[in-house]
Amino acid sequence: AGRRGAAPAAPKMGCVSAQWGGLRRPRRLGARRQPQPPTPPLLLSSSLAKRRTPATDDCAWPALARAWGDPIEWAPATVASVEREADGLHTVDLDVGPAAAALYTIPGQYVQVRVGGDDAKPGFFAVASAPGDARAAKGVLQLLLKEGGGAADAIIASPPGAAVDVSPVQGKGFALDRIPPSSVHTLLLFATGSGVAPIRAAMLSGALDAKARRDVRFYYGTRSPSATAFASEAAAWRAAGVRVIPVHSDDADDYVQDVFAKEGGLADGSKTGALLCGHKGMCDDVKALLAAAGVPDDAVLLNF
Repeated sequence: AGRRGAAPAAPKMGCVSAQWGGLRRPRRLGARRQPQPPTPPLLLSSSLAKRRTPATDDCAWPALARAWGDPIEWAPATVASVEREADGLHTVDLDVGPAAAALYTIPGQYVQVRVGGDDAKPGFFAVASAPGDARAAKGVLQLLLKEGGGAADAIIASPPGAAVDVSPVQGKGFALDRIPPSSVHTLLLFATGSGVAPIRAAMLSGALDAKARRDVRFYYGTRSPSATAFASEAAAWRAAGVRVIPVHSDDADDYVQDVFAKEGGLADGSKTGALLCGHKGMCDDVKALLAAAGVPDDAVLLNF
């Protein structure tokens, strides 16, 4: 049976993407470092000004995915594999068992993982694989972890077969029912760094219905091509109807929101939706741009 533990304090930002829990807060890509308290990383979102701010064995699982603040029923899981995906980023296949994997039903949901028992601080990791895919059928969830200390580094250093503790699947994920293709003809996806994980899950799931929409774009910001996760999948994303727009801050000192702003306005903001996951400054800037273009607030989706 799982081991119950008290839930951590609620996060102060709006999107879980890669990791959190005693870890160094990642800076915004290309930004000057500024001291910050620990917060759930890679959450989207500062003003439109040009300032640069610090850019998871079967067991007894609950019937429903847990919500934030619920006590955690920790359960054993196994690290199936760890692979380098890009500079500072690693994919981790985590064997949680078919019953636990079946609780992952919506892109954008996440799990907590800890290494070292009850006293270890967990990391929060959005699932990067699609709900119900071949991995999930075998009880495996794929995560994308960013190097930087705490749980993430401990998991990355784990050999295949290593034991960890994992929470049930948590969060509501992206509320995709609010942006159906019948009324949302333009869909914009924004991510930075390891924030690509839940966006990739949404694309792989097919739930975005990209080919049923007029315009689907994915703005993905990283420091450089070598720091870009899942670059080998870009051709498949394009074939599925997504226009992929890579943005590398080391090359041109451009950021996702800058590139989006330079492209000009939207044909009809009222028929536009967006998914966001990444650094807080990017999220705030993009949300302000979308609001100015007439995009409804409830059509701008975070995964937390």
